[in-house]
Amino acid sequence: MPEWQKVIDKSLSLVRVGGKIVIMDWYMEELNLWGRFIDLIGNADVTRPTWEYLKSRKEVKDFNLNHSFKNGGVFVASGYKV
Repeated sequence: MPEWQKVIDKSLSLVRVGGKIVIMDWYMEELNLWGRFIDLIGNADVTRPTWEYLKSRKEVKDFNLNHSFKNGGVFVASGYKV
């Protein structure tokens, strides 16, 4: 997804104040064989920490990050819109 920041921005614009936004994505600090495969089939970039963009948004509070899925390869990030 080449314009993933715009996707998060648009999603935030659709969330009501007090509503929760959740994103789930792949992330790997080092691109291994499995990461290359995910990048290939998903036309993605698993080395970009997309949760950092969500966390940086002023309208997101009570940010939470969970890396416990797929041995840390998949994360879930969430927060509430204020």
